[in-house]
Amino acid sequence: MPDGEDGSNQLQQATLAQQISEEKLAVALNSIGEAVMITDAWGRVTLLNPPAEQLTGWFLAEAMGRPADEIFHIVNRDSCQPLPSPVKGTLALGLTQGLISHTNLVARSGGECAIAGSCVPVRCSDGQLAGVVLAFRDINGSGETEAGLKEALAELNGLRAELKRLNQVKSEFLANMSHELRTPLNSITGFSMVLSDETFGPLNEKQKKYVNNVLISGKHLLLLINQILDMAKVESGKMRLTTSALSTKNLLQETIPLVADMVGKKKIQMSLEIAEDLPDIEADELKVKEIIHNLLSNAVKFTPEGGKIGLRAGKTASGIEIEIWDTGVGIASENMKKIFQGFFRVDTPYSRLTEGTGLGLPLSKKLVELHGGKITVESGGLNIGTSVRFTLPLIAKKTED
Repeated sequence: MPDGEDGSNQLQQATLAQQISEEKLAVALNSIGEAVMITDAWGRVTLLNPPAEQLTGWFLAEAMGRPADEIFHIVNRDSCQPLPSPVKGTLALGLTQGLISHTNLVARSGGECAIAGSCVPVRCSDGQLAGVVLAFRDINGSGETEAGLKEALAELNGLRAELKRLNQVKSEFLANMSHELRTPLNSITGFSMVLSDETFGPLNEKQKKYVNNVLISGKHLLLLINQILDMAKVESGKMRLTTSALSTKNLLQETIPLVADMVGKKKIQMSLEIAEDLPDIEADELKVKEIIHNLLSNAVKFTPEGGKIGLRAGKTASGIEIEIWDTGVGIASENMKKIFQGFFRVDTPYSRLTEGTGLGLPLSKKLVELHGGKITVESGGLNIGTSVRFTLPLIAKKTED
């Protein structure tokens, strides 16, 4: 049975292996002549190689996370057929026939060029859509041949196979981790709590210290595993919301006390501004509580002793907006684009002393978007604090089976 440190090392090694595979794939995409765009299952851009940047006029850093239709904007779609929800619009070009033809791409600058290429879906092992890979090229005056299209299609099929392999490796690792780590960790945590409560007899001070260390480490590792599994469920489309009508005020009143102990230990001042006219929302109660708890925990964790944090909740035209702010370590401008990446943590002398998975904010973002809301992060820079705002609609968007 692995202890907390060994389990954490396994997670880090598996994550590193996946990152290396993804980097190799990115290098391969950047080296081919075809323009390539890859999206996730929700139709948001995850990769543009240099030729695609040149044809669309969008750089990858700008396009990342945007709907594909904003980047790959076309006219003359007579030969194109739509793909069923959740992927809609031009993202679905030619998926039935495998080819895109007689289509003009409108670049960001407004200029147009005739393109041809191929578009294929990437599916998980259970058949669910994981994303779409689109390869295309400028055929203005190039005399595109059938052999050229076949070559592009072969390259695209190779990319699809590699993406499918990476997804399979990830799925197999998560399934193994769920059984091999989470189950024994529940036992470790449970028995540690029994010992800590001195149910079977008193402990001396040294024993209490060691048992408490085991309990804290076990809870930390269990949190990491649960967050990784939740992230995987959302990304694969397997996360299901159990929605109901909820009192926003009651939900906040039940969640805020969960961080009271953390706030008290660090002698942090906590400010609450909750509007009286907050409407009820239709949402998954546990998931919304998880979002709020993740963001409040982050605010406490990255605010030094004696600092301030706060929560504001108010009504908007279409739902509610909740802001959680702090006077903590803040975020440097060069790191703002990385904060929603898994396992990323702000690197400061203070943050190195705090525990964290680096998954709280990315997971919160995915859960907010699953409800049909939006989340934004603002910071004036290092040591100037951070503000996170997210919205929830009055009627949440439900995921499809």
